[in-house]
Amino acid sequence: MIKKNPSTARAFGQFGIRTRLTILILVITAPLLIGVVALINTQAASLFKLNSNANLRQNNEIMATNLSMWLDLNIRTLQEMVSLPDIQNMNANEQRPVLQAVAKAHPYMYLVSTTDLSGRNIARSDDADLTDYSDRYWFQNAVTGVPVTFQSLIGRTSKRPALVISVPIKNESGDIIGVGMFAADLADLSEQARVQPIGKTGFVFIIDAGNKVLAHPDPAYTTEELRDLSEYPPVAALRAGQSGLLSFTDEQGIKWNAYVRTIDNDWAIISQQQESEILGTVRQFNQVAIALIGAGVVVLLILSWISIRRMLNPIGRLTESVAAIAAGDLNRMVEVKSSDEIGLLASSFNAMTDQLRDLIGSLEQRVAERTVDLDSARRVSDKRAQDLQTIAEISQLISSEQELEVLLSLICRLVSEQFDFYHVGIFFIDETGRFAVLQASNSPGGKMMLYRGHRLEVGESSIVGYVAKHGTSRIALDVGLDAVFFNNPDLPETRSEMALPMHARGQMLGVLDVQSTKPGAFSDVEANTLGILSDQIAIAIVNARLFRQSQQALAEYQALYQERIKQGWATFSTETPVLGYQHTLSGGKFLSQPVASEEIQETVNRGSTMIVQPGPGTKDPYIVVPVKLRDQIIGTLKVQAPEKNRPWSRDEIKLANAVSERLSIALENARLIQESQKLAIKEQTISEVTSKIGESILLENVLKTAVEELGRAMPGSEVILNLQTQDGKAQE
Repeated sequence: MIKKNPSTARAFGQFGIRTRLTILILVITAPLLIGVVALINTQAASLFKLNSNANLRQNNEIMATNLSMWLDLNIRTLQEMVSLPDIQNMNANEQRPVLQAVAKAHPYMYLVSTTDLSGRNIARSDDADLTDYSDRYWFQNAVTGVPVTFQSLIGRTSKRPALVISVPIKNESGDIIGVGMFAADLADLSEQARVQPIGKTGFVFIIDAGNKVLAHPDPAYTTEELRDLSEYPPVAALRAGQSGLLSFTDEQGIKWNAYVRTIDNDWAIISQQQESEILGTVRQFNQVAIALIGAGVVVLLILSWISIRRMLNPIGRLTESVAAIAAGDLNRMVEVKSSDEIGLLASSFNAMTDQLRDLIGSLEQRVAERTVDLDSARRVSDKRAQDLQTIAEISQLISSEQELEVLLSLICRLVSEQFDFYHVGIFFIDETGRFAVLQASNSPGGKMMLYRGHRLEVGESSIVGYVAKHGTSRIALDVGLDAVFFNNPDLPETRSEMALPMHARGQMLGVLDVQSTKPGAFSDVEANTLGILSDQIAIAIVNARLFRQSQQALAEYQALYQERIKQGWATFSTETPVLGYQHTLSGGKFLSQPVASEEIQETVNRGSTMIVQPGPGTKDPYIVVPVKLRDQIIGTLKVQAPEKNRPWSRDEIKLANAVSERLSIALENARLIQESQKLAIKEQTISEVTSKIGESILLENVLKTAVEELGRAMPGSEVILNLQTQDGKAQE
């Protein structure tokens, strides 16, 4: 048990209570403050080191991402270039504009060229002489079929360190016919890869698979020579199988922290920073921490003295403030003048007031945010409802059109006007399934493409080709930048494009292509909405095709039926020489007799009703009406007026035409019945003859019966029946 020194206690008791409380507070809190600051200092030092390592790793990952994206973009550009027909035909005049266009689109490519299988240039993007590259690794590797080859070298064109990427050129059969490549200055590669310093002493650099520098913040590493860093400690450690964080000391004795990694093509990315820079930050923090401890002790003494002095403030002010808060005045704050129980109570009330105020404010803010969300959702819903209404109106308009060519033009015009699209095109997939052929368009550029017979190959080379191959919609938010999919001079203002498949009855008929002058004009919502429209368009196209087929079938049927009617009546006219009958009133009796007149023949030749009204020099007025059956004239009907001066009324003319129509049907029915009767008599005669022949069992009786029955069936005919004997002679 520790005993108190009586003299020390008496000396301490001579101080006033405020001084004693201040000393007590300082004795209790100062060691705690020093311990907390020391702990924070230790944790901060560790945190600074971790943060430095994380910064090295983050810069390394950023560089890896930028480099991978840059390589992927350029490799895809090179692969798309060598897949173009103008490149695959290995014609220098057609290749050169393509190579120049690629070099212009990528300024860091100082050379884009193609070579044949011997390594000799076919075409180049610059004006330099054609060169033999057969000794280059990038050419030798690509000719053997390696998909992508990387090589860092001293360029024969630039005479400076450069990076070359090459791919093989293949024909449609998949045979290698040449090599396509581009070369970029390593100084430009540093800029494209966004090589940046880390802090004051740190930096990131890139080496290739042969440990040669490709990108470095110091231009001397990439503009003079290909520097080999195989012996550099982080590079040697990486090639020995290490990766991630490591520490090393360079030739000058400087300590470094580094982060190393490799990417897919065996290139390495190294980020490093001097350890002294990291420790300097820790020392600065220590100095600041010591200063804060001193300032904290001083502030603690001052605050302790003031707090004790104000420890016994009147309770009435606290009560008044609490009452105001309870009454709803949440802006009222309790004045805290002490750190005792009263001060703690005041602080608690202030904290409670702050919580209530924050809660009410947050509720109002959440209500406002919810209102904004509801308004946004309502606008989206209203737009979708409006789009669906527009689609319904377009569907109603196109459903009434049955001519396919008119229907396609109408669809393009309506979709463009209703949705404010710059260009609308409809593609049909041809019978071979290899090409999507443009059938209709609304824009001037689209009409020019129609005139040229524009078509796109089904596949990955275009957005329309992609949709035609996969049967799913595709969106390009800025096709101007996505040159591998779309580069059409006929539609220069296009900034967004969406292609949708047109499905009907389980079959994809083609592709609906819509383009806008606004970047980012399409989203998945528009794709779903316009997908409904594309299916409606497909149904309308199928209906138009079916209507055309039915019209063609009907026309063929009518032509066949008319031809049959014509042949039937031609046969009937041959068998029935009487051309017509005349029914007249003579002597108080009606007489009917066969007739044939010039007026009848004239009406037959003319094919329309001939009306002769009373007039000067006119004989008896009459009407001659052609008797038509399926637009085939089979006769005429002549009606002559009983009086010479009697005009024909409109009702009488209509009556004559109506009688003619019904007469044609009756005549056709009579002819068909007559043919049926003849056929029935013929079949009956054949049956009777066959029956009588079958009653005899002797050969001689069979022959006689056959001759006799045929003679009776064809009166006046001579019937001779011969049998062929074994010697080839006929026997009666």
